[in-house]
Amino acid sequence: MASSLLFTAMAGLEVESGKLDTIAENVSNTDTIGYAAAQTAALALPYAGENSPSGADVTPLDEGTDIAEGPIQRTGSPLDLAVKGGWLVVQAPDGGVALTRNGILLQGADGALVTQDGDPVLDANEQPINLPPLKDLQISQDGTISGIPTSSDVQQASVYGTLFIAATPQNARLVPLGGTLYGLQDNAQPTQATNAQVMQGYLEGSNVDPVQSMVDMISGTRSFQLLSQIVSGSGNAEQSLNQVLTAAS
Repeated sequence: MASSLLFTAMAGLEVESGKLDTIAENVSNTDTIGYAAAQTAALALPYAGENSPSGADVTPLDEGTDIAEGPIQRTGSPLDLAVKGGWLVVQAPDGGVALTRNGILLQGADGALVTQDGDPVLDANEQPINLPPLKDLQISQDGTISGIPTSSDVQQASVYGTLFIAATPQNARLVPLGGTLYGLQDNAQPTQATNAQVMQGYLEGSNVDPVQSMVDMISGTRSFQLLSQIVSGSGNAEQSLNQVLTAAS
């Protein structure tokens, strides 16, 4: 009985340790633009096999992502974007596609439209967007980019592409790729959002709830301490039993 309790408590310690790490990561990204909070889950299964101990083995599951939208804040910068009801699509460092809500965009010297981390922003055809130097840059609610070349005397704006705005996946979980980039599980491809709204001059903040995160941190710490006491107590009990058996032999 003591051994099964020890095994279960040790498995629980591993899960709680991972949970605390995830909460700490979320708390540290409370002010990160476009950050989507990581989520943890665990599965408890009875030990299987001949002569297996009673109790259960607690196994951590793959980390998930909270897809709730964060607060929107106005910046006034023409290359700051928030997307309600969808995600910007960018080229990931490995060459694939990724989703992000970090709408701090920049225009490189070569005209490429990129995120602040240098990831190319993709258009509706999944191609990198390149823009000439523009005045009166406008990005409409459907992601259409227009403006007037700074070197032109023409006053009529021209269209230079449309952002690929992806729908929030319903049947495929988001996989954290690092920072504020997210991929789709099982290499699923993003689909075009139908009801998304691009907001120029705004940014979406982190969706981390700092109050709830601190509550979760306190709860997780208490659980970790309790499990540590169980492991320590089980070890001491087993040591005492071994001493009794050795003395009796």
